Amino acid sequence: MRDFAHRLRQKPPGALYLFLDEADEFLPQEKVKGTGGAATDTNLFGDLKWMVRRGRLNGFRVVMITQRPAEIAKAVLTQIETLVAHRLTAPQDRKAIEEWVKGHADPDAHKEVLSSLASLEKGVAWVWAPDLDILTKAKMPQIETFDSGRTPEPGEIEVAPPALADLDLSAIEASLAAVVEEAKANDPKALKAEVARLTRELAAASKGVAPSWPDQRELVKTLTAELEENCAAMERLTANAKELQRRQETALAALSGESVPIPAVTAPQRRPAPAPAPVQRQPAPVREARQREDDSIPPGTRSTLGVLASTYPAGMTPGQLAARVGIKKKGSTFSAYKSRLRTAGLIEERDGLLFATERGVGLIGDVEPLPAPGPELARSWASKLPGTGALVEHLLLVYPTWADREELADALGINRSGSTLSAYISRLSTAGVIEKSGASIRLSDAVMA
Repeated sequence: MRDFAHRLRQKPPGALYLFLDEADEFLPQEKVKGTGGAATDTNLFGDLKWMVRRGRLNGFRVVMITQRPAEIAKAVLTQIETLVAHRLTAPQDRKAIEEWVKGHADPDAHKEVLSSLASLEKGVAWVWAPDLDILTKAKMPQIETFDSGRTPEPGEIEVAPPALADLDLSAIEASLAAVVEEAKANDPKALKAEVARLTRELAAASKGVAPSWPDQRELVKTLTAELEENCAAMERLTANAKELQRRQETALAALSGESVPIPAVTAPQRRPAPAPAPVQRQPAPVREARQREDDSIPPGTRSTLGVLASTYPAGMTPGQLAARVGIKKKGSTFSAYKSRLRTAGLIEERDGLLFATERGVGLIGDVEPLPAPGPELARSWASKLPGTGALVEHLLLVYPTWADREELADALGINRSGSTLSAYISRLSTAGVIEKSGASIRLSDAVMA
């Protein structure tokens, strides 16, 4: 159920009705640690609660069914728009309904409803939809098809379903065969083979003869163009499928703590690493001078220059650079590194951003460029900011929508008001990985664009 809910949350926008029978099993009022079962699964609880409370914008319509409304979390019980209440004999369950009823009716109406809940006839229920101005007591229709939830009669061993009609397997096989044939007709390999066959026929027919096959040549050109277009489309679909699979497996691994193999996906790079400038081998004195200059850069300063070189010709804010290097932006170490690099002409500062100079890039040599904007760049930042990996994966799942602290804490299974979540958000904000809107955050467009 945890995997189902987590995958369902990623569905494309569009109306979807989700029926949760025995809803108190999945959205319990109290989550007791160490007792086992769904009550301890904060990931499942968080995903389902999000669907009930915030999933409307993504098309979720959730119907919760339970015999014990007192055991459902109040955070979702208050979101009910339409109430269908059958007989409730337990005072705790009537109390749970009472809190909702009092906020949606005049005193006389809610007294009538509450006083009759314990004595309603079987199959009779109150239907209450305040937004539609509906409050009525109605007899619910009996199930006409097979009722898998019916209580067996005395002496009846089990509730047996009726026999199903025989399937016409030949019709199903014919439908599948038609699908297979259509797939073959659009297979790039088959198109390529057809182009090769026509090319051979054209060559054989025109050998030693002046070109007189315009129709054949045009057909070959058309098929070749279609082949190239189909191959390009297949490559794009394959790349998208691999990216979606990797994102899903990475997110599940981050949230569950399991080790999941992740297929390698080559992200587009912003620029190639700077190639060595000289074509001819330098004379020994020049090489020795360059080596002495290179060795004169302290290790800490070298890593700072390397980070800026990885973004060349773009730059970074001081906060981003410090976070990437792993030191404090306001510390004396970071100030010393910047001062030494500026004095040596290896970096420069413009409009509040730090840039590597051409000389700095040439001196540092080959560096691996940062990934292009997108999921890989976000994950690259998370790898440099301790503890933020799971948070970034959740923000990737919901991007470009916003998430608040309550949702993030539930997804990560940590305290909503604790310092841990605040520390993670602060690190990502300082590095410019996220942007804020009031109490909500999301991955910044600069990182994902």
